[in-house]
Amino acid sequence: MAQSHALSASGTMLCWKFVVLIVCRTGMAAPTTTDGPFDCGDEPYMMMEEVLHNNLGHKGPHQGSEGILYKAVEYYRNLHRDVQVHLHTDSLYNPWNVFANGLNGRFGVFNQLSGHPLDVTFRFTDLTGKPLILKSLSLSIYDMDRDQNPGEGVENVTPVTTVHRVYRTSDTLVQENSGSYLGTVPGTYDDNPVQVVAQSKADEDKCLVLEYKDVHTVRITFDSTKGFAARTTQFCLLNALKCKVKPDKPSSWHVPVGSGFVPVLEEQAPLKVRNGQAFNFSIPRRRPFG
Repeated sequence: MAQSHALSASGTMLCWKFVVLIVCRTGMAAPTTTDGPFDCGDEPYMMMEEVLHNNLGHKGPHQGSEGILYKAVEYYRNLHRDVQVHLHTDSLYNPWNVFANGLNGRFGVFNQLSGHPLDVTFRFTDLTGKPLILKSLSLSIYDMDRDQNPGEGVENVTPVTTVHRVYRTSDTLVQENSGSYLGTVPGTYDDNPVQVVAQSKADEDKCLVLEYKDVHTVRITFDSTKGFAARTTQFCLLNALKCKVKPDKPSSWHVPVGSGFVPVLEEQAPLKVRNGQAFNFSIPRRRPFG
């Protein structure tokens, strides 16, 4: 695994100048000046804002093409551009509840039954579907843990695409084993993180950050040993251990009992992510029999 060397300010700016030139020639909107929600230093980052399509592994809840399609914004210093993030399965998908896939606050989420590996590909394009080569991409994977019984439901992340650098805390609870990364401590629903950056120390110690260079696609295998509980992956496209708050608002992972939240109809989706909303998903409209 290659060691990390941060891009120089001049090198990174040349990258963005190159992007602006290409965009102008193709008639697309150039990156515009907007201050993003976080301070990630000299590294770009993405925030997923909207679920455009939700059908991971052809399991629904939407019909049509396979995968989850996110509308996102890529930020670099005071610039931003609209992009699309495509999440696809490369193996058989065994979900726990497809209605819980998509977005949860600022987190991207998908779930799977324990004991069933899932190969996925992240792919990045502009709004027309043209592939984007990302000079730098960070993927944070949160809350890596296991079931209460030792050896059961142990979450396991195995990068397939070459990783430039891996970030973990000095007191990390994520163990490296022959190129895979495993959760080591028991977790519960109540300890799920609610912020993508500026987490508690306990949350940061269970966070894994994978940094990539010059990629259009990223392939990863998500797995766990057989256990009692289903496993939910929370991810974000930034470095959760380096970025700083500007500030951030908690996600709506913990929805108060009796909050009155109900899913929306298909024609009302996709929804913009809003604080206080349980999940950004939709139920396909019922069709009459016959």
